[in-house]
Amino acid sequence: NESNKGLGEKICDSKECNDSTQTLTHDAPKRPKTLKCDVKRFRNNKEKWVACIGLYGSDNQPYEVFAGPLDKIAIPDYVEIGEVIKNKITVKTKDEITGEEIEKKISRYDFRYLDKDNNKITIEGINEVFDITLNNYGRLVSGLLRHGMPIEYIISTIRGISFPDDNINSWKSGIIRALNSYVKKVEIQGEVCPECGSPIIREGGCKHCSNCTWSACM
Repeated sequence: NESNKGLGEKICDSKECNDSTQTLTHDAPKRPKTLKCDVKRFRNNKEKWVACIGLYGSDNQPYEVFAGPLDKIAIPDYVEIGEVIKNKITVKTKDEITGEEIEKKISRYDFRYLDKDNNKITIEGINEVFDITLNNYGRLVSGLLRHGMPIEYIISTIRGISFPDDNINSWKSGIIRALNSYVKKVEIQGEVCPECGSPIIREGGCKHCSNCTWSACM
């Protein structure tokens, strides 16, 4: 379909795309230096956790996720929105082959918000403050968001992943709740969750609990 060209989708030459070397792919939209950001809070057992959701475009679609314990990033309770700023910085490291000290450029993501006096406050390196495992899972979720996977399917995918670490499972529940707020929900009258008794909702063709991680699609 010629009309689709130029929209980030590579079109196969054949109508059926049967050739195994030709697949439909979607390029992630280029990230601007600064993205608007929603701040979502949740409980991980007895700890307070936070998720910073970078938003892209005029329709404010989720584009990236940074999440972890609130005491690692110290965003005040009154802050609900902010900005995530991507900076290129130079760091010193060792060459993996020679062992010599070298300089290289890496990306650093900073969170900026307005305090109660409208002063701009910046927290540097929110992509580095959390546990490396949490950062890695956040990168995976961000990659799915950036490349246009519908949020309801991302949520369904996350629901289906089992982690041996309870800490990660609690992180998973928090990310699901955070992303759920960007999906249109329809409550199914008369149906309740078999696990916790909360109302059942339908999102993207899948029924799941409005409170816990139970899903009919798992």
